[in-house]
Amino acid sequence: MAEGPGYETVTAPFSAIEPNVLIAGLEGLAVAWIGLCAILGAPLSPALPDEWKWYYLLYALGALLAVLLTGLLVEGLAGLVEILVTRHIAGSEKGQLRAWYKRATNPPDDWGQAQRWMWKSELASREFARRRTRLLVSRNTALCLILLTLLLAAACLAQKQSYWGAWLAADILVGAFLTLMFGWLWLSAHEGWHRAVRDAGAIGPP
Repeated sequence: MAEGPGYETVTAPFSAIEPNVLIAGLEGLAVAWIGLCAILGAPLSPALPDEWKWYYLLYALGALLAVLLTGLLVEGLAGLVEILVTRHIAGSEKGQLRAWYKRATNPPDDWGQAQRWMWKSELASREFARRRTRLLVSRNTALCLILLTLLLAAACLAQKQSYWGAWLAADILVGAFLTLMFGWLWLSAHEGWHRAVRDAGAIGPP
């Protein structure tokens, strides 16, 4: 799409929040449901009514609200974990990025030019929104996988059915592998975001 010289409105950062929250909400509710069913030993598939009633629409609206609120909760928790992992929280370097994170993602020194690109260029705002979506989805999914692994481990300890020790070991191994994979995607998304910021800073806004 062609860009006009007076383009000032940035819609991408705001529209990018919606799919992030929706995906995080669905993941969070799925983790909670699977974990609860596993701990209680209940079936995963809920009992569905035989015929449709008009007031089920109210339940659907409530479910949509629950998805959005759960998504905000997941994103908030994931953001807090991200701060704890990437920044010093005490000492003389409080608030500064950790050395391992800077080596892995190479953050830029100046964000000003890239910020102006996002405000003035529709194409740039879309590109940064796409990168931000990948970053947040990877981060949120990694947190959900950690929570799911812990809940399934609690279920193994609570139920102690046949071969529960093997199931517990498999849960830990698979959960750790998937969490590390999405953690790597999160770091890769951060590195790509920082590279895009440096490139935008070198080019300058239109």
